[in-house]
Amino acid sequence: MICSLLLINSCFTLFTGRPIQAEVVERKKLSWKGTTKQVDPYNELVDRGNVIRNFVKVSTGLKNSGSSLKVAKDAESADGFQYKFDFQPTTPGKKSRLELSTCYVLKSDYEKAGHDINRLRDDVPSMLQHLCPVVSMPVEAIHKYTYQLRIMKRDFPDKGSYILTQWHGTSDGKILRDDNGCVSRIRDEDLVSLCEDGVCNKGRILTENEEAIGLRYEQGGYPPLSFHFKDGTFYVIARSDEREFIAKSGCHPGTFDKDHFHCPLHPRQQYHVIWKKKLNDFPFGQWNSFTWKIKWSEYGNDYSTQTNGGEHDGGVLLSNAWIRLWINSKLEIDWKGPCGRNDDGRVPYFKMGIYNPSGSIEPILFRTRGFGYSYDLLEREDEAEEREQVANLRVYPRGSGDDKERNFNELKFGLEFGNPDGAGVCTLEAESSQLATIAGVKYSPIKNNKQIRTILRAMAQVIMEQQQRIKELESKHSDVGDVDVGDDYDEEMD
Repeated sequence: MICSLLLINSCFTLFTGRPIQAEVVERKKLSWKGTTKQVDPYNELVDRGNVIRNFVKVSTGLKNSGSSLKVAKDAESADGFQYKFDFQPTTPGKKSRLELSTCYVLKSDYEKAGHDINRLRDDVPSMLQHLCPVVSMPVEAIHKYTYQLRIMKRDFPDKGSYILTQWHGTSDGKILRDDNGCVSRIRDEDLVSLCEDGVCNKGRILTENEEAIGLRYEQGGYPPLSFHFKDGTFYVIARSDEREFIAKSGCHPGTFDKDHFHCPLHPRQQYHVIWKKKLNDFPFGQWNSFTWKIKWSEYGNDYSTQTNGGEHDGGVLLSNAWIRLWINSKLEIDWKGPCGRNDDGRVPYFKMGIYNPSGSIEPILFRTRGFGYSYDLLEREDEAEEREQVANLRVYPRGSGDDKERNFNELKFGLEFGNPDGAGVCTLEAESSQLATIAGVKYSPIKNNKQIRTILRAMAQVIMEQQQRIKELESKHSDVGDVDVGDDYDEEMD
């Protein structure tokens, strides 16, 4: 087939299924280059050569899929660069991501701070996330994030579930929780010792024989704020959990039909839909400017509210968040409510790209540019109104829950912990036992027959031991009943 100049667009559509659009011309203007190698910034130190402006590339679940992340210099971009995400997942049901993350720790900075690099090992939980410089910004400030997003309608699916922008909390693997509800921090060397002598896997600390000892470590969780697409609608989702210890498993309503949701298992975990827009109403085919201004929630501890053995560890919500979003200079969101995590005053960090939590296999192509970040402590005279609004975000009585000190334990020997100088709220208890094995099922799902047999044996052993204790108590009670305690004892009991 020979196409005249007037029919080029029709022929292109016939052969490719896509009409020619403005981005074809833009490709001639930009010189695209592949990004530096991907890294795991939560477990790896980063060399400067892997940093792209303010980001590092994170990619998982996409090996040999044809997915790519490219960068080009762009004079019209506020930061001088443009990024192109070509996301092509191929395995149904497999989670995957192709993102640029602002959270990373440079190897040179880590060494200058005197940290021991030898403690960063694959068999030890992450000890880097909470050290990212971007999370140490003042939580009391208003944080401003700006970027531009350009999506062509033909390059975006009408189904599936994807997160395009998110802010994530930072876990600290040195925060432990025992089966009695005690939450405490430990030293780097103590965590390494526990993992060397046993096994640290998916939030649980086990013996070398993979027996439960009743200890879990913090390993991450949900993003406090996300720009989410699901089955034909864009959403902005705000989440909050005031607990100091948050297990990776969380709670999700399943659909986005509810604007407000409290997790039945963890009622202090809240979920709010604060914005939504149908796919057909989204401004495709143009550069769209996003400006976020976020005052994150603040959290603290009030150990008087702690429940022994329960899910509440004393963490409290001190103040609500204030989230505003402008798209192309139009105010789309002005919302106040809980949003964030109890992360020792650390602020969530920014990521953009594609996270595919449901294992959808629909391809996506889009571009971003012009990322900017700043924060404002509202110290100018003309910011008095905003200062007043921030002050009114407080929800917990002032003077309560503001103690930033955390419970701290040291590993003495074996599996025995202690509080330095005898101070502390509680002491972690760790012991290899059948009861700990059974309790561990609550936090780690059973996946094979071997685990089922292990749990059944543990349950049988615990039941038999309990029956033996009951018999011993009944025998003691019977012996006491045969003793004549006399009138003096009766009067004392009255």
